[in-house]
Amino acid sequence: LNSDTEVEPNAIRSMIEFMDTHPKAGAATCKLLLMDGTMDPACHRGLPTPWNACMYYAKLEKLFPKVQLFSGYHQLYKDLSTMHEVDCISGAFFLVRREVVETIGLLDEDYFMYGEDIDWAYRIKKADWQIWFNPNVIVLHKKKQSGRSHSNRERRTRTQTFFITYNKLFYTKHYEKKYPWFITWLVYRTFDLQLLLLKLFGI
Repeated sequence: LNSDTEVEPNAIRSMIEFMDTHPKAGAATCKLLLMDGTMDPACHRGLPTPWNACMYYAKLEKLFPKVQLFSGYHQLYKDLSTMHEVDCISGAFFLVRREVVETIGLLDEDYFMYGEDIDWAYRIKKADWQIWFNPNVIVLHKKKQSGRSHSNRERRTRTQTFFITYNKLFYTKHYEKKYPWFITWLVYRTFDLQLLLLKLFGI
């Protein structure tokens, strides 16, 4: 549970009851709402594979949100009004079963800020547990208030650097050996370019 959230009454109790009725769920999250009332897509994510990330940053997910080929990053092709499995959930709010923690361990401390929730979700799925999205429970998420939307530019730049760096760490840890060398080369050069643009122009 992040410090920038507001939890509705009985939300945690409802999620515990949900976990009790879904014994194969290693982790579960609710529907996170942003300040403007829209859903935070980070609570309903696919894995950040090179393809999914490419479709997201190329804005094809935004153009074709209901097409699975293009919207795998946030799995927007699924019915967001129903309970179902997802690949990743936001660290802003989720429950993890104790048995899962005892099996796969705690959050990876190599991640200082950003990415640790995705890494944990990846390990949960790899251990053959399910991850569920429950839209019947609502939590308000005042997203990015701690860093990337902060009024202080230096803090924004620093936290964005963390974001890029730990995305790279996730790829190195889980995907580097799964993809051909030229895909990995392109991915790493993309991270390098992002860091360079951030350093030069703050973008």
